[in-house]
Amino acid sequence: MNKLVLIGNGFDLAHGLETSYGHFITWYLNKARTAINKNRFHRDDIFEWICEYQISDSFSSVNSFIDLLPDFKKRINYIHEIFPRLIQNFSLRKWVDIESYYYSHVLKIMDMRGFENKDSKEYEDAIGVLKKLNSVFDALKNELVLYLKTIDITKSYEQNIYENFNKYLKVYHPDQKNNICFLNFNYTSTIENYLNVFETPPGKEDRRGIQVVNIHGSLKEENNPVVFGYGDEMDPHYPDIENLNENEFLKNIKSFWYFKTGNYQAVSNFLNEPYDIFIFGHSCGISDRILLNSIFEHKNCNSIRIFYYQRKDGTDDYFEKTQEISRHFKAENKGKMRNLIVPFDQSCAIMEEK
Repeated sequence: MNKLVLIGNGFDLAHGLETSYGHFITWYLNKARTAINKNRFHRDDIFEWICEYQISDSFSSVNSFIDLLPDFKKRINYIHEIFPRLIQNFSLRKWVDIESYYYSHVLKIMDMRGFENKDSKEYEDAIGVLKKLNSVFDALKNELVLYLKTIDITKSYEQNIYENFNKYLKVYHPDQKNNICFLNFNYTSTIENYLNVFETPPGKEDRRGIQVVNIHGSLKEENNPVVFGYGDEMDPHYPDIENLNENEFLKNIKSFWYFKTGNYQAVSNFLNEPYDIFIFGHSCGISDRILLNSIFEHKNCNSIRIFYYQRKDGTDDYFEKTQEISRHFKAENKGKMRNLIVPFDQSCAIMEEK
């Protein structure tokens, strides 16, 4: 049976890499702090910040920036409210999905008064807000790429993860004839550190069919640009967005970015034969819903195995993962979902909290 391995950000985190959105925002705020200490102001396409004094301590987290906000709140001007809302949301929930948050702001703009009349002043104002939102989102994407390029992944390798690959995927098995596709949702290439280990043993003429598809682009490949946006065309509001006949609303919908490469087609071709799914560190959030739906509900999908996150207190996120996965199945296919997901007692942790 072929193997389709979904690689998400939890895979990088399991290697000790600081690749979460929280890590990124903290880095970006410290970048602004450096400009403040040097020039007494920071200005870019996300926000402006003026401060008459130096900020001695670097921000250890988003919350450490929030703690200082009362001191200089009046000296900050945000280009669009999405950025301060992201910070506030992160403070309350300890995590944030920038792509989903972006989509929620798109829907807010659709609800603005008078928006349905294209000849009105209200419509013109709403499009102006949308363009600011897209501009800030583009700036965040560019900053994220800059941040991820600062992370050294060359030594990212974990023996226990390799052992799970060997045990469940059997990629290093002399008689293995199955094809394996690592569907990498990360912008980093951590999975490539394992490729040499997966080589066919010496003396074997046939080479195992192992491929990596960087579905969201790559930091190292100019012809595979970063895909950063929203991908839930199953959302009931999405047809309303298309019917507005305003392309600015579709600027950051992932489907249109997938057309820039053959990655999506490569995945579709892999699904033509029966396969098992293995989830390593992917949250299965709805920002990738249209792609995950096509993978999970496909007639050739045989099983879905979750590698979960194990917390110090003995709890884990297996249950939450099943809830996220269920959102990618239509109502009439929930019964199929129950038969596809491998039970907890046949699963194992990809990462344990230290």
